[in-house]
Amino acid sequence: MSVNGERNNRSNMENFELTNDQRKYFGLNLIENTWERVQWLKTSYIFFDGDTIRKIIHYEPHPNFNTGYIERDYDLHTEKREFIRPKTKKGKPKKVTVSNILAFKPINVSFEWTCYTLFTVNVKCETNSIIIAKTFPNESFDTFEKLEIWVKNYIATVPENHFEQLQIVRNIQKNKKNRIYKQGDIYYYEKEKNRFYFGQILLDLRKILDCGRFPAEKILVQLGRFGLFGTPLIVRGFRIVSDSPQTDLVTILQSGSSGGFYAHDSVIYDNICPIIGNCTVEEKDMAFPMILFADPLNKNHLIFQWGFIEKKLKLRNLLPLIKKNNYEIRYANNVIYHSASVIASKEDRGYMKTDLNSPANSELKNKAFQIMNIPTDLSYNQFAKMENELTVKQIFGLLESKSK
Repeated sequence: MSVNGERNNRSNMENFELTNDQRKYFGLNLIENTWERVQWLKTSYIFFDGDTIRKIIHYEPHPNFNTGYIERDYDLHTEKREFIRPKTKKGKPKKVTVSNILAFKPINVSFEWTCYTLFTVNVKCETNSIIIAKTFPNESFDTFEKLEIWVKNYIATVPENHFEQLQIVRNIQKNKKNRIYKQGDIYYYEKEKNRFYFGQILLDLRKILDCGRFPAEKILVQLGRFGLFGTPLIVRGFRIVSDSPQTDLVTILQSGSSGGFYAHDSVIYDNICPIIGNCTVEEKDMAFPMILFADPLNKNHLIFQWGFIEKKLKLRNLLPLIKKNNYEIRYANNVIYHSASVIASKEDRGYMKTDLNSPANSELKNKAFQIMNIPTDLSYNQFAKMENELTVKQIFGLLESKSK
């Protein structure tokens, strides 16, 4: 039988299943009309393209929990759908079973939500191990209904260039010679041919988790909001554009920098953005993005986030300006969408679109500060002291003591 992957074509198993439209947002291969869906026992579907296995959907049973969900893409050739052909000359055919299929490394992208991962979502690009989307243990849920809500929220909050960024991530090749990076490293990126842009790592957010200052639950919530596409960094871009990557570091630093923005580390770790030197990040250099996002616990509130400072604000007080400025409100698990190039765009004047520090969002920022009854020129350190949070100096001090 042919299948298009939509829910109304499933059997009577009352389980969650991604639709083809939803698969696009995670980079999974779509189910083709020419594929045949074969139900395997009560827990799995195998999708055959002729005698080739293209995909498997498996519901991971557990006696004490609701059933999990695994979807993986494959390119496994079989002999009359009975035996999987070996990948090497020395290998032996394996009988077509769910366990044998799952033992093979998938291709493309895998989507998993099971009790074995504490019911957290993990969507991974298999060619380079980059995490496309995930939740953290404190965000776990154990019903298909909640998984459906999470998927819909994720799709509703992706940015306009989502598919472009997703394609870049899928095409990144894993480099065997990974680059270890550190705070202060300056890197370059060839955005156009012979046009080189530069940036600097200001803060590795996972290092904050390791420093032990914050309760694990709080810091995991923080990281969960940045948890797309690998380890989250805060970086800044420089205003200089050069025809050579070997530009003097002093020249780069003196060119002036943009605001801080969130980026995933994979393009640096995989040497796509090579590091050309290191300059100490001074306290004055640290630039935390300032963002508004939806309160997951109360639809009538927004959360104002500036670095590690958070304040709840009433949505109705800011809604007119949000609509006027077309400001994008995202959900907590998708508030930051990492830049695949770790270079802020010129169109946004070197800021993230959602950063209230951007001149384009100044009116909205001023209103938020007015509601909080604080001066608009208040520095991050001054605000941190008011809220009993860490100042930049204290954050840097913790990281330095941890590294010794």
